[in-house]
Amino acid sequence: MNTMRNILLVDDDIRLLATMNDALEREGLNCYRASCPREAVELAQRHRIDATILDMFLGSRTGLQTLMELREIHHALAAILMSGHLTEEIRLEAKIMGVTCLLDKPIELGNLRRAVSNLTFHE
Repeated sequence: MNTMRNILLVDDDIRLLATMNDALEREGLNCYRASCPREAVELAQRHRIDATILDMFLGSRTGLQTLMELREIHHALAAILMSGHLTEEIRLEAKIMGVTCLLDKPIELGNLRRAVSNLTFHE
């Protein structure tokens, strides 16, 4: 069965959210957009989410902290982390948390599409 996948996009850059949303919806995905961690958690509580794409720096919380909260709701959530400042510490923490892919900002849409196509979704 080919089910439409739901992706939660989380970034405080509203323009980037819109660009990613448009690119991924053209690929047949349904996207939800959140500009802060609180909004992301609220959307995850209301909708079935298969994967998330998060910015690492979201104001007072990190993308990885937000991912932990999202996984309390959707335990098998696939994740992609984006940042313009991917340090070795962030890379290691993301690996430990099972983040599928790390993307450098500024985001190249081709890299984003490839990363999403490589996600493993859990039922």
